[in-house]
Amino acid sequence: MGDSMLSRNEFLVFFGNSISQLGSVIFTMALNWWIVDMTGSAKILGVVTAISLIPSVFINLFGGVVSDRFNKRNILILMDIIAGSMCILLGFFTDNNSVNIPLVIAVNIALSISFSLFSPTMRAIIPEIIDENRIKKINSYLTTSSEIIKVSGPIVGAWLLSLDFIGISMIFIINGVSFLISAFMEFFIKYSYIQSNKVKSYFEDFVDGFKYVKRDPLLIRLLVAVSLVNFFIAGYNIILPVLVNSLYKDSSIYSLALSSEALGGIVGAFLLSFSKGKAQLVHISRELILCGSVFLLLIFFSNLYVLYGVIFFFGFFLTRFNVLFFTYIQTNIDKMLLGRVFSFIFTIAIVFMPIGNTVFGFLGDYFYEGLLPIIGTGIVLSVILLFFSKSASKDKHTYKGRMEA
Repeated sequence: MGDSMLSRNEFLVFFGNSISQLGSVIFTMALNWWIVDMTGSAKILGVVTAISLIPSVFINLFGGVVSDRFNKRNILILMDIIAGSMCILLGFFTDNNSVNIPLVIAVNIALSISFSLFSPTMRAIIPEIIDENRIKKINSYLTTSSEIIKVSGPIVGAWLLSLDFIGISMIFIINGVSFLISAFMEFFIKYSYIQSNKVKSYFEDFVDGFKYVKRDPLLIRLLVAVSLVNFFIAGYNIILPVLVNSLYKDSSIYSLALSSEALGGIVGAFLLSFSKGKAQLVHISRELILCGSVFLLLIFFSNLYVLYGVIFFFGFFLTRFNVLFFTYIQTNIDKMLLGRVFSFIFTIAIVFMPIGNTVFGFLGDYFYEGLLPIIGTGIVLSVILLFFSKSASKDKHTYKGRMEA
């Protein structure tokens, strides 16, 4: 097989994952715009998003252990079938001219649970079904595909919304079908399930991860910073569709804004691939400060193209932060504890996001135009307070001494 050709399992994983992700990007863009357009309320979008995220906070606590202890292929198939069925159900019971909030929340909760189990399982199954010397290449293909979909998906979503004969209900059904296609492709993955003989309970594993993190004051500061930053990023995700809908009343502008963010992420990751040296906290904090700082330009400029540019650089610096953050964790944590530490990290990282959705949802109903600079300021201050205070310097000195001992 040529190096550029995909094996059977590689083909099924790559195209199945890409198809369902495209459906999800279109679904999220269309759903957010539809809720804001129908209700005119940031508060409703914030509450819907917050309630939908809450289950993932708890599911993330044991999503990894479920993946480790059960048949991974069956988990992927089951989660895609559940997600697809719920989206199709939402489509059939949706009136294009009104929003059934309880139904939307119920479906989003089901999707949140499904994604929380699907994501770690997909990451875990790849080393078991793909040759070791091909894993890096397949991960590269998946990452590239993901970024391209983030650029193209919102544009496709806006185009579908503009078609009178499609409607929001049909977009939900299309997303559901994409999940079912993914499940169908996963059914043909060649995979041998080996029963786990793990003795420790998941709670014991989680405690081990917590104890490890607790020993590292710099890692604790990093996690707190990420949690606070995600609080403000959750606000950004709520305010952006509200701002665009209120000022421009055009879903295509919202889709281009999302595509600008994704394009910035592609450029940021590409340029970062040429950098050398280890990921350090100073680099991570720098990217977060720049990520928040770009929003301050909106205080002085209100042009639409400036907004596109600000969102582009927000995606640029946020992606660079994510790459450096995960690299730092992977290269500084004991490999035997990495899975448990990641489980703890993911839980802490998203715990404030539902709160951010709710807070900025309520604020967005009153003064949405000034919130993006406030969000940017919050990101910058979170990083400065946690990494550049006197106590932070003391933690750095203590940690360095412990590592050299």
